Amino acid sequence: MDVGTRCQQEYQNNWQVDVGNSDVWRRCSNFNNQIKQTDDLKFYYNLHGAKTGSGETNDGCGWGCGSADSVDFLYMNGHAGSNASTAFWAMWDQNSSALSSNMRLGDNSRELMVLARSLVLLEAQRWNANILARWQPPFQEAW
Repeated sequence: MDVGTRCQQEYQNNWQVDVGNSDVWRRCSNFNNQIKQTDDLKFYYNLHGAKTGSGETNDGCGWGCGSADSVDFLYMNGHAGSNASTAFWAMWDQNSSALSSNMRLGDNSRELMVLARSLVLLEAQRWNANILARWQPPFQEAW
């Protein structure tokens, strides 16, 4: 299985709170060390300028940019949240977020099988009546 990791602890101009204590970096490093024992880690990047490779339609730019469509399993760790219609991940870049409502995973290149996330804001992990509205757009079948 091809695996990619995207993690961010601190943010440009402190637009999001620094998680502190190197918690995000430690979790990502631990994940990478474990997954490399059985699978192929293709990239480990931060979230600097990552909106295009992780949160937009036609994001198949490959391993070099950390595209969600270039791996089977993508692990993301950083600030995130959700509302009734979308889940969102804070990018390093000030006031920039990747939105699930703008994603179209598997529209080019590979078919992403797993999108795993470890979130600082636990609200995005809530399972509620809006879960289908948030996740149908990124995982709809491509024709």
